[in-house]
Amino acid sequence: MQMVMKKTSRFALWDQVLDLIRIAIVKGRFSASEEFPEEKLASQIGVSRTPIRDAIRILEQQGIVKVLPKDGTYVASFGSEDIKDGLLVRVSLEQSAVKQSVERLSDHQWSRSCRRLNKLLDSVFAAAEKMNAMKSMEFYMEWHTVMVDVSRNKNLSKTWR
Repeated sequence: MQMVMKKTSRFALWDQVLDLIRIAIVKGRFSASEEFPEEKLASQIGVSRTPIRDAIRILEQQGIVKVLPKDGTYVASFGSEDIKDGLLVRVSLEQSAVKQSVERLSDHQWSRSCRRLNKLLDSVFAAAEKMNAMKSMEFYMEWHTVMVDVSRNKNLSKTWR
């Protein structure tokens, strides 16, 4: 018997919480090395601690927060070497993505992908002109993600994320 699953248009609660926390960090509502109290966040957002913990686990994997057992969760602070090393990794992933995209896509597919990337760049600049830093950053991150996904390399896309 084949089970039929219906697609949902709603995001998981932890995913929504993840976005709220990430935006709060980016907007500077939490400063580097500041403690990140689960209970207080759960209360402010109006959820249980479970989606907070799930979101924190993802943020820890992304290097945005540090979890110190029996001590708490803190917003990560980055030194110049950390930032430089992170950018070098990103550049390597993106170079690999572009190389693979050129090798794997037809001329038509490559042109279509480039048009999509150009539209996203236009959106980045339009948001920046409106002084909407969050929207600009969202488009900027989407641009990089699309660039990697165009390579059609699932492992590369997974690593990028």
